[in-house]
Amino acid sequence: MNSFEQMEAVIAQRRAEPQEGSYTCYLFEKGIDKILKKVGEECAETIIAAKNGDKAELDYAGTVDGVAFAGGTAEHQTLVIGSGNFIPGFEEQMVGMTIGEERDLHVTFPEQYHAEDLKGKDAVFHVKLHAITREELPDVDDEFAAEVSDFDTLAEYRADLEKKMQEAADAQAEEAARQTLVDSVVRAAECDVPAPMVEEKLDDMMQQMGWRMQQQGFSMEQYLKLIGQTEQQMRDMYRSEALNNVKTELVIDEIIKAENIEATDEDVNKLLESYTTAMNQTVEQLRESFSEEQLDFFKHRASMNKALDLLWDNAKVTDEDADAKPEAKAGDGEAAAPAEA
Repeated sequence: MNSFEQMEAVIAQRRAEPQEGSYTCYLFEKGIDKILKKVGEECAETIIAAKNGDKAELDYAGTVDGVAFAGGTAEHQTLVIGSGNFIPGFEEQMVGMTIGEERDLHVTFPEQYHAEDLKGKDAVFHVKLHAITREELPDVDDEFAAEVSDFDTLAEYRADLEKKMQEAADAQAEEAARQTLVDSVVRAAECDVPAPMVEEKLDDMMQQMGWRMQQQGFSMEQYLKLIGQTEQQMRDMYRSEALNNVKTELVIDEIIKAENIEATDEDVNKLLESYTTAMNQTVEQLRESFSEEQLDFFKHRASMNKALDLLWDNAKVTDEDADAKPEAKAGDGEAAAPAEA
């Protein structure tokens, strides 16, 4: 694989209904409207007197005949007053409470309550109200846009949102197309993958997963216990992915050799930058903390990225209009009737 003259990747750019694997992501007006609504929700007014529909943050401690019962106590619980999520009478008695107020709510558990020992029992809940949020959405107009953005008009704000959404969609679409290209090249390649290489790749995958677990504050052993799997079960689950990854790397390695690709320190640093935020370290600190083996791993990854860039740059990407009707072929019969609604 030392020449790209016969290598083409035709990536269809669909312009009709979105389909899995299509090149183009689609933007809808409601997508922008949803963002505007969310920004408005973030401007919701905080008030001090509770009424139905308000979101309340509260502590409560319930007792029956003066004795606390299991599940009857909570702190900083969130409740939408009037939602009916609590037992009858509880939410109704919270109406009118003010922030910081404490109140005893007298209720009776339903006869059909799930806890046998509480069915039909009278109870008292001592409640303290910490906060109330009432959603009063502002008008989405020029004044709103000027308040929540750097733009003077709603039209400018919407245009900026659409631009950012389009950029994100383009990046996502290109990444999907690049992956489609790599997959097609790997499928076309003929190579046998030795079993030891698959096991070594599984080792790498488990190690990387362990790093991610550490970033989230727990060990691989804790994670395995959490999901109820053994390490061997997890290895078996990722075995097919490891096999495909090894085959992909073998193909990319051939491109690296054929094109004499070598990663520079700048290439490696660019790759390490993607880890700086998660690891809370600078590139220099990461370099100092990594072993030579780990740095070699990142150097190889950087070389692979350059090979993939080369593959993409030499691919042929074409646009196909999904609305275009295919030409009729000789011998075709009549068109089938449309499906019933």
